[in-house]
Amino acid sequence: MTSNRQSLTIAKTRWVTVEPVVAAVTIASGIMIPMDNTYYYQRLADDRNFHYNATSQSQCVINTSSADYYLEQQVQDDAAKYSIYTTIANMIPSIFIGMIMSSLTDVYGRKIALLPPFIGIFIGSVIFIFVIIFKLPLYLVILKAFSYGMLGGISAVMPAAYAYIADVTEPGRQRALRIMVVACCFFSGMGLSPILGGYLTDQFGFLAPIITVIGTNIITFIYIPVYVKESVIRTEEERKLFSIVEPFKKIIAVISDVPDVNIRLCIILYVITLTLSVSIQIGLSSGPLTLYVMKSPFCFDTFQIGILGTIRGLSGIVCLVVVAIAQKCMPSFIIVIGSIVLEQIGMVMFAFATTDTFVYVSSMALLLTAAPIALIRASLSELVGPSEQGALFSITSFIEFSILTIFMCTLTYIYSAASAISHQFVFYLGAGLYCVPIITYIYAALLNRRIRNKHSSDEMITPVVTQCDEDYSDVNESERSEHT
Repeated sequence: MTSNRQSLTIAKTRWVTVEPVVAAVTIASGIMIPMDNTYYYQRLADDRNFHYNATSQSQCVINTSSADYYLEQQVQDDAAKYSIYTTIANMIPSIFIGMIMSSLTDVYGRKIALLPPFIGIFIGSVIFIFVIIFKLPLYLVILKAFSYGMLGGISAVMPAAYAYIADVTEPGRQRALRIMVVACCFFSGMGLSPILGGYLTDQFGFLAPIITVIGTNIITFIYIPVYVKESVIRTEEERKLFSIVEPFKKIIAVISDVPDVNIRLCIILYVITLTLSVSIQIGLSSGPLTLYVMKSPFCFDTFQIGILGTIRGLSGIVCLVVVAIAQKCMPSFIIVIGSIVLEQIGMVMFAFATTDTFVYVSSMALLLTAAPIALIRASLSELVGPSEQGALFSITSFIEFSILTIFMCTLTYIYSAASAISHQFVFYLGAGLYCVPIITYIYAALLNRRIRNKHSSDEMITPVVTQCDEDYSDVNESERSEHT
């Protein structure tokens, strides 16, 4: 028990803990997602005898009456379908496994959800290598995506990382800043890695990015047990109190056992805002936007797609700087609303884009994407007790990734279905959908202010003490006595 307490003390003094783990898992996803779409496109083009080269713009088809233009539309449709299939195969098991794993971290420690996802990525990468080398049937990429999701993937890593930060920080500006750093790693990894993947694909072919992902996984798999200190202190007696259904009970209890109706409603509204803002932005950026810039008149190659992803990925770094400065002179409410409105403007700009330059400029409107995500998570973490952080981020992640999966598939399908009429329609739709998280956040922020004023005008809201906290009250008392 003493060694566990020492580990927690060490974790609280370190400014870098789980951030590299988040960066590693997002770099793997950031490299693979655009490369997957490019590879599907290349294989499908070859099957249909459509002259497409993933590393060249020479195949761009402008003449809408030509046979190649018709083939291009067919390849676009088929590539969109494969994007949907792999998204479902990855995300559906991921959201359920991730929910269970991240909830168990409240008892067995945060690292139980940090290690397995890298095993899944390794297995999937090996499958993809065989598909590329031996030209195996393209539907096997669905098995690759399934292996990612079966061991949790990002759905397990992200809530565990946020809960870890909540363990080692105090509520307030410090926690908000540390969560902002995690969000920075997430968006920077997702954004900066596509240009690396695009460059490697352009210079060395499709195998080079996958080998890079495998190497990153091996390094991270060593880093976690060696450097990341456990932040959850539980005795064997405490762990024996838990049954296999306990994670599900805790997840339900996070909301149902909250005594204050206003706090419960505030949590729900924050989750809705967070889920929709993430789902719209990633749902449009992952599939539709990549396919949109691969067609005429843009015809982006792998390196240009990487540049586009890098511009969006700068969101993490930009938000870290902007939020750190802006919080000194304006409330978080203004930062969140302003960021969501900018995302809305960015989607409209994508729809109006007619040149490569305008596409790049449009992506710059998304540079504050990470701000609302981090600030809302920080507000959420202050509404529950310390022993409920893992369950809170678990249910949040479950809802977030469930809706994200639906949005990714639906928006990609809408893009494909509406391609004969307008490829821009899906971006107008996304801009309109942003009105919903704006409204829910305004309501949640006003409700949160009322809650704080009710408890105290000078002190931060006291974390809600739920049944799980009461279960360990005697144990915590004995720990304090031992420490004294």
